[in-house]
Amino acid sequence: MHPELRRFIDAFEQEARGEGRLRHTLGYAETRFLERVWGPFMNFNFDGLKPEYPFLDFEGGQRFVDFFYSKGPVKLIIEIDGYTTHAKEISKSKFRDHVRRQNRLMYSGWFLLRFTADEVETEEGYCQAELLKAIGYCWTTSAGAGALPLSAGDLWAYRKKAIELYAVQQGDRSIHPTNFAYEHGIGRTTAQRWFERAAEEGLLTSLRRGNKVYGYMLADMRKLSTGRNE
Repeated sequence: MHPELRRFIDAFEQEARGEGRLRHTLGYAETRFLERVWGPFMNFNFDGLKPEYPFLDFEGGQRFVDFFYSKGPVKLIIEIDGYTTHAKEISKSKFRDHVRRQNRLMYSGWFLLRFTADEVETEEGYCQAELLKAIGYCWTTSAGAGALPLSAGDLWAYRKKAIELYAVQQGDRSIHPTNFAYEHGIGRTTAQRWFERAAEEGLLTSLRRGNKVYGYMLADMRKLSTGRNE
């Protein structure tokens, strides 16, 4: 286990026990989400993320969410659904309660993102891409409503992660600002500027024919494909 993840889990368990919470340990699926999805996606930075967090619903009842993430204008709740718990063995009354809980979360201004435990285990790339979209959506809608924007550093980190995930999805093929711009709904000039900055910071490698750049590739992937250590 990554040392930063170990510290995060230990701190959560110590705080939860100290406060006498009903839930003071992480389940297997939640731990795997941190190991396989959140950790690699956020470079094992857990600032703003709270697991097994209790809150009161509109009727005064205590509820728990698997994770919530609050940073700047982003208010995101993440639920990891195991098949047996949420589908096969759930009663009608529990299912109704589960649906109503989700509605109340949405009314409170939180964006709810759900993954199955199987997706966390076998499709971490998909989960990371959805996480990126959810954070981007929260930022866009909140900023449009007049909320404080993300800091310049956080905003660029979000954009770099979008470029990185896009490059990973393309495998060993080169990536191009035009295609990235189309997929992400931004201008080609803007995408070109992002790619150039990502190359300057070492995330991307420029692919050239003479003096002309014809594409980009993740720097680490470029090393693997050429067999060179740069």
